[in-house]
Amino acid sequence: MTVDVPVLDRLGAMRPVFEKAPLTVCIDHHVSNKGFADVNWVDPKAAAVGEMIFRSMRRFKVKPTQREAYCMYVSLVTDTGSFRYMSHHAGGPPDRGRVDLERGFSPRSFQHLYESRTATDLKFLARC
Repeated sequence: MTVDVPVLDRLGAMRPVFEKAPLTVCIDHHVSNKGFADVNWVDPKAAAVGEMIFRSMRRFKVKPTQREAYCMYVSLVTDTGSFRYMSHHAGGPPDRGRVDLERGFSPRSFQHLYESRTATDLKFLARC
């Protein structure tokens, strides 16, 4: 399964593993995605894959945990440049739902993503 991957080349060394899988799934929001998997859920109108996952959970009446909601929020923040370059409202019209920002974090929570790093984070980035 790929998530937020518009083209197979982005898989790097994992591409052969993906291609050998008996069933492949792609969940993505990029307009450039041409549907390279057996099952493709591509929604170019979504601001981020996190929005798509949220809609799916809502459709199945599954309430996200605080951690899941935070992950969806991170998806929105990173794919929209901290909401600076959104061409449409994340979560869409009211009937499509919105990520619940009342789950213990606020729109300022994204500062943690960019402005704090643990020693382990820095070692990982150095290795990359």
